[in-house]
Amino acid sequence: MHILIGVIGLVVFLVLAWAPSTNRALLLAKLPWVALLLAIEFVLALVMLKTGVGESIVNGISSAFTRLLQYAGDGTKFVFGDLMTVGADSDTGAPFLLTVLMPIVFISALIGILQYIGVLPLIIKYLGLLLSKVNGLGELESYNAVASALLGQSEVFISVKKLLPHIPPQRMYTLAASAMSTVSASILGAYIQLIEPRYVIAAILLNLFGAFIVVSLLNPYTVTREEDAALLAAGAETVTAAEQQGDGPVTGPAQQVAAVPVADEELGRPTLYDRWTRLLRLPASARTGKRQSFFEMLAEYILDGFKVAITVAAMLIGFIALISLLNGIFSGLFHGTTFQDVLGHVFSPLAYLTGIPWHECVRAGEFMATKLVTNEVVAMTQLRSASDLSPRTTAIVSTFLVSFANFSSIGIIAGAVRSLDGMQGRAVARFGLRLLYGATLVSFISATIVGLIS
Repeated sequence: MHILIGVIGLVVFLVLAWAPSTNRALLLAKLPWVALLLAIEFVLALVMLKTGVGESIVNGISSAFTRLLQYAGDGTKFVFGDLMTVGADSDTGAPFLLTVLMPIVFISALIGILQYIGVLPLIIKYLGLLLSKVNGLGELESYNAVASALLGQSEVFISVKKLLPHIPPQRMYTLAASAMSTVSASILGAYIQLIEPRYVIAAILLNLFGAFIVVSLLNPYTVTREEDAALLAAGAETVTAAEQQGDGPVTGPAQQVAAVPVADEELGRPTLYDRWTRLLRLPASARTGKRQSFFEMLAEYILDGFKVAITVAAMLIGFIALISLLNGIFSGLFHGTTFQDVLGHVFSPLAYLTGIPWHECVRAGEFMATKLVTNEVVAMTQLRSASDLSPRTTAIVSTFLVSFANFSSIGIIAGAVRSLDGMQGRAVARFGLRLLYGATLVSFISATIVGLIS
């Protein structure tokens, strides 16, 4: 029965993406790409969750992060000492800030090193190139999607700073939707400690493709290779001038990058990919006026990681306290019915469409709604302590939670873009609710696919 409900739910979520489409005349042309992307999502979900190969990949990633978290713990313990183990044997557990959030500092430092030595640009290059062949959109959208998953929803726009004034509204929506639908590598270790690693990895992959499905229906447009080349050429003068100064590659959080391709030997001139590489790997002097050393870069990434950890901690304190306050107010006014109970009932029909049994829908809807109105970490911490959900419901809810689709992300993305380009920042703010709507549908589609194969 859950398979029938899941199929119906998947159709409903696709229709919800299609209904407010900005250009329905293009939808027929986009349907083959949507079908291809859906097929890829099902294959990825089956491989990651139902095969030995997928299990090995997940175990390998999980083991690697477990080891990294142990190394991060050594640094945290040196500073905080026995505070790391206070309450470890109690119901509340060890301090969340120290055991879950502080490792973000170390992971951020590793990302900086991988960026500095050129590993991340290679990953973005080849994954972005692969995506551009199957999504029916431009190369800019493909590389941005991969970069968003590695760099984060605000930092990724720094990598396309020189292009922002020239990006049309439709493409800007896609870039922002990809950023909101993914999560950053720096906080991946925290997620793995809160929910099952296999659902974290599966959700990241599914959301990467799911974002293209939703924007193809909600925000359809066509991009030619010539238009991509013209957009990248908009920054050519800056790139050329910077290269003539002879500085090294960009490093540091404010210059995070997606790098790609090579020259076209047959044509004897740079390809579109080569232009992308040159544009996004500007010398530091072109943006900051000086070249960064390795240790300058490392210090910036470490401090950025610490800021992220403290920011997440502050959000958790504020949001959890506000939810507790609202629960108390609602409970007093409505004879024991809490605010989260109300949210659960509102979201229960949508939860049912993902394949969750009806008797668990209200409970599952609470976590989904909590994630939307607060953030995913708040919802994950509450899900971790839940023992009344079946394994399939836990799988569906866990998958839904792995994204940045919440109200606060509208401000984060709009603010990040506005700091780089005021006009584009205002444009992002104007379609903020539409952006959240699309990114939430991405989460529902990914969760439904996991429900169908669970």
